[in-house]
Amino acid sequence: MYKLAVYGSLKAGKYNHDIIEDCDKIDDIFIKGTLYSLGSYPVLVNEGENYFEAEVYNVPEEQYQLIKNMEFGAGYKEVMVEDYIVYYADERLKEYCVNNAQVIKKY
Repeated sequence: MYKLAVYGSLKAGKYNHDIIEDCDKIDDIFIKGTLYSLGSYPVLVNEGENYFEAEVYNVPEEQYQLIKNMEFGAGYKEVMVEDYIVYYADERLKEYCVNNAQVIKKY
């Protein structure tokens, strides 16, 4: 099992939540960073002093690999925060967001 913190399209009520809807939600937390909008989904950059709501799920291997492939393909990297995984923008995606995207204050 993987403890995965989700803040965007995987959250309950969002369009990718079906990937983890049968996983056990274990907590609601706040994660730190700067959030950018790329239209239909947010991108979290691992810098800044803002906090955003996230949900933590226990995710089994098969679903975790699906999410990991989706996130890596979109320009994210895994970061361990305390005892859970968060997908933050990699350097290329971060640079794109800083130069081209709008900051989101609350998502």
